[in-house]
Amino acid sequence: FGLGVGLYFIMLRSITILTFIAGLINIPNMMHFSSEEYSNGQEGVATALKGSAACTAQEFVPCPSCTIGNFADTPHRIATSTSLYGEEDLVFVVKNNCDGAKLPVALVNYATLLFVIFGMILINRHLKEQAVKFDEDEQTAQDYSIIVKNPPPNATDPDEWKAFFDSKFGPGVHVTCCTIARDNNLLVRALVRRRELLQRLKWRLPPEIPLDMASLCRIAKDLEGKRSFFGWAKSLVIPDVPSLFNQLAEINMEIKGLSLLDFPATRIFVTFETETAQRTILKHLSVGSKLVKKSNVLKLDNTDHLFQ
Repeated sequence: FGLGVGLYFIMLRSITILTFIAGLINIPNMMHFSSEEYSNGQEGVATALKGSAACTAQEFVPCPSCTIGNFADTPHRIATSTSLYGEEDLVFVVKNNCDGAKLPVALVNYATLLFVIFGMILINRHLKEQAVKFDEDEQTAQDYSIIVKNPPPNATDPDEWKAFFDSKFGPGVHVTCCTIARDNNLLVRALVRRRELLQRLKWRLPPEIPLDMASLCRIAKDLEGKRSFFGWAKSLVIPDVPSLFNQLAEINMEIKGLSLLDFPATRIFVTFETETAQRTILKHLSVGSKLVKKSNVLKLDNTDHLFQ
C-alpha cells in the first residue's frame, strides 16, 4: 500500500497521545468550571459537558439599548415586558454571572496551546524519520532515481550525463541507467498513427500476408485496379486497403522527416546503483523552484556541479 498507510497510523497514534496529554493539562480548568465557585456546580448541564465552560449561573437584567434583532439566533436570551409608567416596553437579556476570565485559567490555556504547537513539531519530525525507515524497507526504482526537470535543450546524450554524475560527485556515485525524454510529441503521434494503420490493414488482410511495404504495395495496386466506382466512393467514407496503404505511405514519409529533427531534451531520468548515491545527488543539487526559474547558480554549494 505504499508509505501512506503506515504514516497514517503513526499520525493517528501520535495525535491520540497529543490530545490525551492536552486533556490532562486542562484538568485544573475542568475542575474550576465544574466547581461551585464558577457556576454553582453546573446544575442542569449534561454529564458529558461537565467541566466545560458552560455557564448556568444566569439572570435577566435590563438592557435599554438591546433589540430583538440583536438576538435573532438566540431568542431565548431576550424578553420584553410592559412598563406601568410609560408606553415603551422594557427589554431584558440573559447575563452570565460566571467569571471564566481568570489568570489561572488563561495560564492553563496558554500551556495547552504551547504544548500542542511543540507536539506538532515533534510529530512532524517523527513522521519524517519514519518515512525514511519505511522507504528503506520498501525498495522501488524511485529510491535510486532522480529527475532533472530543467536540462539544457541540447543535452541529449546519455553518455554525457553519465560521465557528469560519475565524475562530479565522488567515487560512490555510479549511474546505472539514463533516459532522455524529448519534446517529440509530433513524432510520437505519427508513430501511433502508423501503428493504428498497420493494425487496420492486418484486420482486412488474410493472416498469412506480411505487412512489409513491398507486399502491401503490391496488394493495394491489385485491389485498386479491381475496384469499381461504387467501391471508390465507399472508400471515401470507409477506407479500404488501397486507401489505408496510401495513408500509411504518407505517414511513413512524415515520420522520416520528423526523425531528422533534433528534438530538445525536456526531462532526464537517472537511476543510480545505490540509494546513498541518489541522496548525495539530491543533497547537492536540490534548490528552490524560484532559484531554478532564475537560474541562480550562486546558491549551489559547488559550481563544479553545473552540467554545462
